[in-house]
Amino acid sequence: MRHFLSPLPSLDAYTREERTLPDVRPAFFIPRLADKPQNPIMDTLNLSAPSHKQIETPQHETTALTDAESSIWEQLAMQEPPQSQNDEVFASVRYIVRPPARDPNVHLVYVAPGTLLECLSSTLAGVSSYLHIWDPGSETFVLRDTPNGVTGTIILTGTDEVVSRSLVERFLVIGATSRRLENFVGGFASSVDRVSPVVHSFMHALSTVLLEIRQLILRACSPPYSETVSDSQTPVSLTAFWLKFADVEEILRSLSSLCHREMNALPINYTHWPNSASDVLSKVYYFLTDHLETQSSRIVTATFAYILTVSSEDYFLQTCLSVGYNPNSSVASRLPLAQDIELVDSAPDIFREENPDILDDAMDDRNQDSEGIPAFMSEIADALPLARRSLKLLHDADPRHPFFTSRQHYPTIEWIWTTDDVMSAWTGRSLPTPPTPITSVVSNSSENDTKRRSYKDELKNLAVFDLDPGTYLTPSAACSEAAHLRMFLDRFPSSLPSLTPTMPHLVDLVLSPLVLHINNLSEALLSIFLSPSSHLNLRLHLGVLRSYLLLTSHAFKSRLEAALFSDSAEQILPSCINVLAGRGRTAATKRSLQADAKTSDTWAVGVTPFVLPNLALTVSRLPAIDPPKPLDVVLNPVVLSKYHRIFAFNLRLMRVTNVVAALFRMTRKTDRPLFPTLTHSNRLVLHFGFVAQSFLASLSSYVYDKAIRGRFDALLDALSSREKESSAAQVEPGFSDIFALAKVHAQVLDNILSACLLRSGQKAVGDVLRNCIELILELGILAGERYRGRMEEYQAAGPLEDLWARFSSRMATLMNRMDYYPNPPKHKE
Repeated sequence: MRHFLSPLPSLDAYTREERTLPDVRPAFFIPRLADKPQNPIMDTLNLSAPSHKQIETPQHETTALTDAESSIWEQLAMQEPPQSQNDEVFASVRYIVRPPARDPNVHLVYVAPGTLLECLSSTLAGVSSYLHIWDPGSETFVLRDTPNGVTGTIILTGTDEVVSRSLVERFLVIGATSRRLENFVGGFASSVDRVSPVVHSFMHALSTVLLEIRQLILRACSPPYSETVSDSQTPVSLTAFWLKFADVEEILRSLSSLCHREMNALPINYTHWPNSASDVLSKVYYFLTDHLETQSSRIVTATFAYILTVSSEDYFLQTCLSVGYNPNSSVASRLPLAQDIELVDSAPDIFREENPDILDDAMDDRNQDSEGIPAFMSEIADALPLARRSLKLLHDADPRHPFFTSRQHYPTIEWIWTTDDVMSAWTGRSLPTPPTPITSVVSNSSENDTKRRSYKDELKNLAVFDLDPGTYLTPSAACSEAAHLRMFLDRFPSSLPSLTPTMPHLVDLVLSPLVLHINNLSEALLSIFLSPSSHLNLRLHLGVLRSYLLLTSHAFKSRLEAALFSDSAEQILPSCINVLAGRGRTAATKRSLQADAKTSDTWAVGVTPFVLPNLALTVSRLPAIDPPKPLDVVLNPVVLSKYHRIFAFNLRLMRVTNVVAALFRMTRKTDRPLFPTLTHSNRLVLHFGFVAQSFLASLSSYVYDKAIRGRFDALLDALSSREKESSAAQVEPGFSDIFALAKVHAQVLDNILSACLLRSGQKAVGDVLRNCIELILELGILAGERYRGRMEEYQAAGPLEDLWARFSSRMATLMNRMDYYPNPPKHKE
């Protein structure tokens, strides 16, 4: 007021002339423009509307203004300095000098600070008061008795609507968001749908935080501080009270954003909360990471860290148990495990002592979240399912392995935040866990009471009757969780420890024991598969398959060739030509086989006189090589089928090689040529035989030396060097576990099939190669018919010319396509 009256001139001249001082009244009024685009025409219509109600000045303010005016002029006449006025006078003057905007859609309510505090105490607790009432439709607090379509606004005495709105908004946000979150938690509690245990843990953590916030609000609104604010009629004390809830508002706004319950969202637009464990944990993890990166207040970061810690507890335990990692903690004994898994009777008793369902959970992936894993475990996303399979395979291979029978200490997988805990996990040394305040009080009182009287050893249990009633009563779960939350918030650091400055670094440290366990599990299984003393001995099995199915054993190949094929130039008994001929696909081959079938004395060139016509088919399938069950992870039916395809190809190649040898025996006698009178035909059959023999020799050498031995021997050498390694750190990257070895083994067979043009994607060029082999077989059949005299020279000369022309054409096509595809592309079978 002093600054307001200081520019007035001196009144000495007016008093000397004894003139009456005129009243000072405002001659005009300029309303304050709203912060929006102006429309003078519509504003004039609104002001002149008959429904417009003038906002009258409150009676106490007009009275105060009249008294103030008379007091001011009297003081000026007496030349006394004006005194400072109270807040009501200041508000009245400001109301006259700058009246509020006259908006018919806004209902103004004037409230004193003490009255507002009494109402806000209920609003902060999420309960309606005589000022604000809860609106279930919008889930907000609105002013009572406010007409529809009209916005209610509180104006605190001594302030304007802007300051009042700023003060009241925080309390309304706290009350509304807390009630929204409580409704959110209550909705899941009453839901009949089956939700994930992680969702239950999250809701429990959230309800614990809300309960602690409610207790904090009640303590802030309780005497003596609330009485001090109520007695004062100035907004200054209310502002101090307002400042106490800054952290509460920030926490609730962050939680409402996490749960999609923001103040600007209507209930009909609420986003559905995920039900899978991976989505819930990922969402909390991302929010915590964002708050750490944006350096939010410590209390907000600690709250989200607490929610993530509690929500991840059950998920960490179930994940650990699924791979045989038993933390041996009290948590494992109180958390329920899946009950729908059948027990494995062969599991060792020692392994089941800690938890009877641990092996069953590991053997059944149905207990795991099929929708993925949390974002912070993405680094081991591929390792977890492989570790579960490794645990099952290891149990099948050796149920008495030390992995199952020995008692090992596994650190608990849980979130750690303090520098001491991080240092302990980093160095591997465990620190004593400080007890909770409630537990320590109970234990101390129990120790003091038990010392009152001494008992003999056989009567020491009677000392419990000397204690005060209720000494051993366990505190309620709500009290213990609240105490745990307060201790967690007090111990949480302002930033992450220097050893783990970011969340990814912290995740690596937290999961490091589990990662080490998975590596040890893979190493143990791989050692059993590759150990020479093991009954599995994968390298020995692969060596057998290489020797017999891939025909790299010279002794077996010679005996098989002697048993099935013959290079004799004499006629033999009918045999399994339809099978060993490779079931020719060309029309000429089919015609020749049909012609052979019409006669009972058909000469199957290159085939030995065998009694069992189906022996070749039986040998091609070779069912005697049946690997043990644990080896089926490497030697599965798909892989064995690749062996069989290579074996069948080698048999076909072996048969045609014997046909060429028989052709050489039929044409080596100069005194008995196949074409005595047709010199050109005789030279052609000799040239054809030489070309066919050169082609088959090169093809056989390429198949056995380069395609098979060059690739398969490298795999066996790698396994031999792997057996000599003494530590897991020296293992080759391709053999980190048995599944990587199985993948490499399958890739080796695929490369062999590609080299032999047997892949499905190489059908075009493979058919050309097989057609070349079939034409050589037809040449042998034609030569055999001429050698036996069953076909005249003129009858055989034409087919011989046709066979040579087709063979030359197919060979040219084969060479062109092989030059065009030097490295055949890989195709999925």
